[in-house]
Amino acid sequence: MPEGLIGLASGGRPDYPCQSNATAKRPPAGSVDAGRLYLTADGNARTLYRSTGLAWEQAARGWLVAAQTYYVATTGSDSNDGLTSSTPFLTIQKAVDVASALDNAGFAITIQIADGTYTGFVTLKSFVGSGAIVLQGNSSTPANVVISTTSGNGITATAVLGLYRLKDFAIQTTTSGHGLYQDQATATEFSGLRFGTVAAAYSHILLAGHSQTRATGNYTIAGNATGSHVAAYSGSSYFGSFRTITLTGTPAFGTTMYCERSSEIELVTTTFSGAATGTRYGAVLNSVITTGGGGAAYIPGNVAGATATGGQYV
Repeated sequence: MPEGLIGLASGGRPDYPCQSNATAKRPPAGSVDAGRLYLTADGNARTLYRSTGLAWEQAARGWLVAAQTYYVATTGSDSNDGLTSSTPFLTIQKAVDVASALDNAGFAITIQIADGTYTGFVTLKSFVGSGAIVLQGNSSTPANVVISTTSGNGITATAVLGLYRLKDFAIQTTTSGHGLYQDQATATEFSGLRFGTVAAAYSHILLAGHSQTRATGNYTIAGNATGSHVAAYSGSSYFGSFRTITLTGTPAFGTTMYCERSSEIELVTTTFSGAATGTRYGAVLNSVITTGGGGAAYIPGNVAGATATGGQYV
């Protein structure tokens, strides 16, 4: 990218001189005249800096000019740039922090996670732009990429603006913590996930405060959730229609599918492959589980489901 000028005044004259460099990730060291601008490139991300006369400061949120991929590996470092598989970040959280700080300008950002076990909590963050942020594991063998946390949720998303897609990895927790926890009107999509055992009394997926998640592809349940596989509260929604959900090893649930306080679980033409133990379903306080006429034994479990206080199972 050649040096040039940016910010034309009304008469067509340059407002501030601006330098740019196709490979510079930071402005050059040393003080320059106050007001001078410098445009940097970090992969497909661009960031504008302004000189105060003594130091450079970021003048605006960075933005994308094309789709961007960040890499994460257990052999990486959060001091790396994450832009190649040879310079990956160490933690998924670092990649989320970097990706969510950008205006994606409608381009997708993929966080490519290498095989391995990641024990750090993942907190999804709001971002600017209509493109999605994709957490991508191993599409051939999702079990090779594992988020395994202790005393906390695997993935937490609270009041997040922007769509995250979760693909092709496993989630499990011990001591305490849900696999995926969403609250305050947060939306996600997922496919190819593998839900392992989560801590006693917790759920694989817990939705609260008008949140929603949608299965956009098939997925696997490979471990127990003595809370629920899905629990939806306070106007939240889970959409699992037209998918195949494979259960391995006969997982145990408190209640497989549970919703309350005007929430919804939709399972129309869903195929369950495998068996489970526990109560099949619960719908209370004006909530609805929709199966498209699947019948009382449609949802896996070995104890009959129940409705109460305006709940419906149809």
